[in-house]
Amino acid sequence: QHRHSGNRGGMVWLLWALSVLFSCVCSVDTSKEYDRSNHWVGERPNSQNCTWGVFFQSLDHFSPGLTPGHDAEFSQRYCRYDKFVDDKQKNPPIFFYTGNESPVEVYINNTGLMWELGQKLGALLFFAEHRYEGFSVPKLKGTENCLGYCTTHQALADYASMISWLKSSRPQYENSPVVAFGGSYGGMLSAWLKMKYPTAISGAIAASAPIWGFPLNNPRIDGASAVISRGVSAKGVATDQCRDNLLASWPLIKQAAKSNAGRVMISKALRLCSPLEHDEVDSLLDYLQQPWFTMAEGNYPFASTYITFSVGPGYYPLPPWPMRVACEGLNEDMDIKITGSKSTVNFSVHAPGNFSVKVDWIYSDSSVKSLSAETLESLTKLFSGVEKAVSVWYNVSGNVQCHNIHAPKAKNHSSLLHHRHKRKRISHKHAYETNTCRNDKYRGSWDPICCNENLNLANTIAQGLGNDMFWPPSISSREKANLESVLGPRGHFGPGCDFASEGLFGVPKYSDNWSQWMTTSYGPNAAVSVASNIVFSNGLLDPWSSAGVFVDFDDPAIVHNVTADGSVVSVIIDLGAHHLDLMFSDPNDPPSAVEARKIEEEHILRWIS
Repeated sequence: QHRHSGNRGGMVWLLWALSVLFSCVCSVDTSKEYDRSNHWVGERPNSQNCTWGVFFQSLDHFSPGLTPGHDAEFSQRYCRYDKFVDDKQKNPPIFFYTGNESPVEVYINNTGLMWELGQKLGALLFFAEHRYEGFSVPKLKGTENCLGYCTTHQALADYASMISWLKSSRPQYENSPVVAFGGSYGGMLSAWLKMKYPTAISGAIAASAPIWGFPLNNPRIDGASAVISRGVSAKGVATDQCRDNLLASWPLIKQAAKSNAGRVMISKALRLCSPLEHDEVDSLLDYLQQPWFTMAEGNYPFASTYITFSVGPGYYPLPPWPMRVACEGLNEDMDIKITGSKSTVNFSVHAPGNFSVKVDWIYSDSSVKSLSAETLESLTKLFSGVEKAVSVWYNVSGNVQCHNIHAPKAKNHSSLLHHRHKRKRISHKHAYETNTCRNDKYRGSWDPICCNENLNLANTIAQGLGNDMFWPPSISSREKANLESVLGPRGHFGPGCDFASEGLFGVPKYSDNWSQWMTTSYGPNAAVSVASNIVFSNGLLDPWSSAGVFVDFDDPAIVHNVTADGSVVSVIIDLGAHHLDLMFSDPNDPPSAVEARKIEEEHILRWIS
C-alpha cells in the first residue's frame, strides 16, 4: 500500500530543492577499495548533501477504513545519503533518524554522530521528517478531525513502514541491520520504536530521551530547575558564587522595587526598555528567569545555533559554555550573603547598607523601607551582573538595545499543562458544531501530540522549591509542592486544548494530567528492563536529564546496566547539555562525551555484526 514517490514527488521536491538552494552530491567511487572520504558540500555534511524524496504514508495506520474521503495518504519527506555505501556491499547498516518536532533539516545538520559513524562503518543514512512538520503536513483544510492523526503512535508506525519499504527498495538492503538515532523527543521515539517494533530495528541510540517524565513514574516536579542550577555552580564548572548571587537577586529585586528609587535603579541596572512600574515586578522576575532553561539545553562546549534556531530568535550562535559566560558578571563575592535554610525556602538575604530581606516560601519583606546610597550601589552591581547574564540569551543576535519584559516568550516543549494553559479552554458551545478543518496554514506536531495523547512531562512543572537558584516558588505553599496537589486527583479529567478557534479539530475534549494512557502504552519505568539493544544517554547539565533513564547525579560511573544482560545501558555525560553526544565531535568536548560516543559505537558494532 505504501508507495515511494515517482515523477510526481520528484518534480515537487526538485522545485522545492532549487528554491532553497539544495543540491545532491556526485556519483560514488567504484574503486576496489571503496572510498568513504568526504563527498559532501561544505566543511561539514548537511542538508545540501541529501538526496531528497517523499514517501506516500498512510494518514491513519490503525483505522484506515475510517479515514475520511480521498485523503488517506500524505507525502512524508526524507533525506537519504548513500555515499558511504559501496554498491557491491551486501546488507550494509542503515542509520535511521526518527525525526522529531522540527523540520528535518535541523537534525540532518546537527546529528554529527550519524555522519561520523556512518562514514566509518559504511552506513546508509536516512533522516525521516515527523508528520505535521516541515513539508510533511497532511491536507488539513476540508479534512474531518485533521489533527487527530498527530500522535506518537502514528509517528512510530510511519517509521516502521518507511523502514520496511527502505529494506525492500533494493536487494542490497534486504537484510540490512537498522539502527535508530534520536535526540530529545526523537530519542523517545527511537527507544519506543525498539520497544514497540522490536524486529524493525536492531538497536537504538536514545539521547536525552525523557521517557521517565510521565507523572505515574513519579519524577521530581522541580527536577529540570535543579539541573539548570547545576550549570551555574561549581559542579557545572561555573561557581557556587554565581548560583548564590542569582538566588539572592530575586528577593532583592522584589523588595527594592517597592520604592520609587529602587525601581529607577532596577530599570537602569537591567537596561529595561521602559521604567519599571510597581505592578510589573512579577513579570520582570519571570522575564529574568525564563531564558535559563534554553541556555542550559544549549550549554555546549562550542558555539552552536541548534537551540537558538529551534526555540529561540533564529540562526544566531550561543557562545561556547553559555552558562559559564552568563556567570562572568556574577562570580564575584559582592558581600551579599544568604543565611537560613535555602532547602526549605526560609532564609534571609543581606546586602551592604544594613539592608536585609526575609524570605518565607513565596513571601518576602524587609524592615528597611528606604535604600541607602551604599545599598543602591551594591544592588546596582548585582543587577547589572544579572542583566549581562540574561543577555547571553536575549541579546544573542547582538541587536537588542534594551529589555522588553513583555516580549513573547520562547517556545516551551515541556508538558500538556503548558499547552493547555497557552491555549484557551474549549468552548463546547461552539467548538464542535463542525469537525471539518478550515485551516491549511498550521504547522507543527508538538502541540497536537501533547493534547491528543496527554503527553505531560512532569519534571518541568515547578521551580523554586529549595533545590535550585529560583525564587519565588511556583507553587503557592509547601504543602502543595507535590504531584497530587499540582495535577489534581488521578482519574480526574480536565478541559482539552482549544484548536477550534483556529479552524482545526480532532483533539480530545478532555485531558488527563496524569498521562495514564501514555504510561499504559509505553510502560512504567520498569518497561526498559525487559527491552533490548538501547543506549540511553543523558547529560547532567541538560534539564531533561531529570526525566532520563537511570540518572544518578551522585554516581561517577559513565555506564550503568539497565538490563541484566547489559543490552540496555544508561550512559551519563557529566558536562553534557542536550544530547551533546549526537552532535559533531569537537576538540573542546569533555572527556565523558568522547567516552559516550565510544560506548555507543561499541554497542552499534554488536548490533550490526
